[in-house]
Formats: sequence, C-alpha cells, structure tokens
Amino acid sequence: MECPKCGYERNASDTDCPLCGINYVYYDNLQAEKESLKQRAKKQQPPEVIKEQETITVEKHKIPGPEKEAAGKCPKCEYPRPAGAVECPNCRVIYINYEEFLAKQAAKEKARKDAEKKRFAEEKARIQKEAEKAITEERLKRERSIEETAIKKQEAEEAEKNRKKEEEEERRNKAAEKETLKREKEEVAQAPGETDAPVLSTGMGFFAKNKVVSILLAVVVVASLIVSYKMYSNYTAQKKYIAEQEEIKRIQAEKRKQITQEFLTNKDSIISYLKSLIDQRNFVFYKKEIRQYEIPSLEQYLIPVKSYLDEIKLYDSAQELPAREYEKNYSIYTRLSQMNPGSKLYKKKRGYYQTRLAKKRYNEASAYFNKKKHALVEIESAVAAANEAVELNKGSKKYRALQHKLLREELLFFKGNELVQMAVRDAGVTRGSTGGQRKLYVWIKNVGSGTLYVNPDYFIMVGTNKKKYSCNHWDRKIVKNLQPGEKAKGYIWFYTKTRPQQLFFSHNSAGEISRVFP
Repeated sequence: MECPKCGYERNASDTDCPLCGINYVYYDNLQAEKESLKQRAKKQQPPEVIKEQETITVEKHKIPGPEKEAAGKCPKCEYPRPAGAVECPNCRVIYINYEEFLAKQAAKEKARKDAEKKRFAEEKARIQKEAEKAITEERLKRERSIEETAIKKQEAEEAEKNRKKEEEEERRNKAAEKETLKREKEEVAQAPGETDAPVLSTGMGFFAKNKVVSILLAVVVVASLIVSYKMYSNYTAQKKYIAEQEEIKRIQAEKRKQITQEFLTNKDSIISYLKSLIDQRNFVFYKKEIRQYEIPSLEQYLIPVKSYLDEIKLYDSAQELPAREYEKNYSIYTRLSQMNPGSKLYKKKRGYYQTRLAKKRYNEASAYFNKKKHALVEIESAVAAANEAVELNKGSKKYRALQHKLLREELLFFKGNELVQMAVRDAGVTRGSTGGQRKLYVWIKNVGSGTLYVNPDYFIMVGTNKKKYSCNHWDRKIVKNLQPGEKAKGYIWFYTKTRPQQLFFSHNSAGEISRVFP
C-alpha cells in the first residue's frame, strides 16, 4: 500500500505519512468530496441543452419586431437587436452597460481561474519536489546502511580469518617445537660416548633455539601487520563516516535554503494556509506543516501564526468554562483583548465578565456585615473583595461607599507589631469647650512580655493636608502602665479640623506603629 499523495510505502497501522506528513483520513475524505462533486456535475444537463431551452423560452416570449433592421442579438435575451438601438425592446437592458458588465465578469473569472491554476501548479510542484527529495534521501540512507552493514560484515570475516590463521600458525609452531625436542632427545640417547654428548647436545640446542626465535619473530611481524591493517580499516571507515555526515549537512542546508526561498516567495499564502488549519482546529496537521518552516531565518515571520494559535487555544479554553466562572473568564478575555486589541467580541466578553465579577466581589464584601461575630481574617478578606470590586468598577459610588465603610470597620481591630497593637476610631470634630478640634478614640494593647507605659505625647496625627499634629488634650485613663495583655483606651484631641490620614504611636522600647484612615 502506498501514500495517495507522495507514493511512499504505507503501513496498515499508520495514520499519517512519515514522508509528506498528510493525514490519511483527512486526505481520503477530501478525495471523496471531490469525487462527489464530479458525479453531481455529470448529472446536470449539458450546456448545449440548457442554451437550447433558453433559446426556446426567449422565442416564445419575445416581442415581434422588424427582422430587416436586426444588427445582431441582445447579449442578455438574444432577441434581434435593431440597428442604432440603445436598449433591448424585449428585456429593456442597455446594450453598452450589459456588454461592459459581461466583459468585467469574464475578465474576473479568467483572473480567478488563472490564479487558481497557478496556485495548484505551485503546490503540485512543491509537493513533487519534497517527495523527490525525501525519496532520494531515504534511498541514500538505505544505501549507506547497506554499505555500512557490508563493511562491518567484511571486517568481521577478515578478523575471524586472521584469528584462525594465527591459531593454525601457533599450532604448527608448537608441533614443530615438540618434534625438534623429540629428535634432540633421540640423538642424545644414541650417542656412543660421553665426550661427544655435550657437543651434540649443544649443537642441537642452539639449532632449536634459533628456530624458536625465528618463529617468534614471524609471529610478531604477522601480529603487527594485522594491527596495522585494523588501524587502517578504522581510519578509512571513520573518514568515510565524516564525509557522509558532511554530505548530509550540506543536503540539509540546501533544503533549508530552498524552503526559505519558497516561503519568502509565497509568504502571504502560506501564512493564510497555516491560519486556516488553526481555524479548522486541525492542530496535528498544523504542527506537521509548520515544522518544515521552523528555520531561524523564518522565525520572525512565524510569530504572528504562533500567536494566533495561542489566541485560538485560549479562546477554546474559555468556551469550555461555565459562564458562572466569572474570575477565570474575565482573566482569559483580558489576555485575549491584549493579544487582539481590535476584537469587538473579546472586548464585549471582557466587559460582561468584569461587571459580573465586580458584583460578585461586592456581594462577598457585603456578606461580612450579616455575620454576628467578626474576626480580623474576615474583615481583611472583606476589604480585599471590596478593593477588587472598586478596581473592576471604578465608577460605582455604591462600591466605593462599601469600601470606605469596611476600611473604617477594619480600624476597630488591633494591629501593630510583636510588642504593641493599636485600634482607632474617628469621632469627628468636637463642639463646646473643645470645639473645632479633631477627636479620636484609641485602644492600645500590650502584647509583649514587659511593662508598657502609654503617654499621649507618643501620638502623632497626619492630616489629609499632609501636616503633622501633636496631641493637645486627652483622657486621663489613656495614661497608664500596661502589663502584658492589658489595654488602655480613651479619647485624644488634635487642634485641627482636618480629617486624619494616618495616626502614629511611637514608643522608645516598643517601636513605632501606625493606622491608615480611608
């Protein structure tokens, strides 16, 4: 079985072609659709029959006129055209206007067909070139593999042959040595006297020793030749491998160069094609198509395509979310609006979920006041929700009023450092003997392990006018030596009508703490 596009060998378990990368199911469906269109066109009536029927219909309904004055036929209804007439007496069409219209339509149709024919020819040529290159590369790869296998086999055979030869030579040398020793013993045994024995023995021993040395030298020479041959074979194979790798790199560089030229020539059409695959959500085929253009010199042109892919995937993730997930939807459409600022859909969706999320945070903050018992963690959570609601809907006075109310409520909870904490409430501008002064009610708590002395001089108020004010009047009960865990509370006055922005409590040993007013 072969690939229907490039003709590469196709396995029964493959879903995509390993050479050209097409999806077999997608390609088969496309071919089936084309065949269906051809069959439907064959069932329709031939153009000659349709033209004959139209002519018969015109002849039945045409208005009789003088045949002698005919100067051709009407381009629309084919009624005889009177000489010098401006419009058709049958269908009332203006001859000049309709002829110009037909000429424009014909030119437009011709241009469309030419462009389509050119596009199909370029695509066909590109696919054919890629298929030919891929087939050539595959053939070269297989030939190299076969050649390498043959070389390895030949080297193994030669190594085995040399090993057997060495073993045979060693066996012969041992047999010759044994035979020599045997003869030497026999000659020594047959010697008639003691005087000649040493001479004969010495001569035979010298002869045997020289022969053994010669054999050993021959073995060393043969071994050195074998080693030299192996080194030469390895060097040749390595040199051949390096040459093959350089050839592969050259072919790949040439292929990348050709792909780059092709992309730059048809940049707009290729980018449109890749985006159309993204619109179809055919991400698998898109990855295979864009992979061939992922070359460093083309990365800048692929950035919009990859950004569009991220945008579509992010939009699809938003479609899978329930509408009640206001925070996640708002986050996604905010990112989509940043990716595509000109999209009215993203802007509308972002505004919708922004309003819903602001209302949800407002309700969460409002729920704080419905609880009987309040804790610091709860008020901080409610303040955070109110701040987010105001940030999402800055024009809402209702949200700002709730934020202000919660911030004032938060001032009633103790906050500070590991030694001293403070809570505060703004009592407004006083009247009477202390009229015109800003009055604050404060709580001081000793959370350390030692005694804490509270003095009104430790309080400094910063007004909304950025000026600092010292305490000029106070309750007596605010002046106190606090033991660990004890509290002191009371009013303190500042000689100003300015609303407070921040209140500081600075102590020599406990350090400085402050509370900020809304």
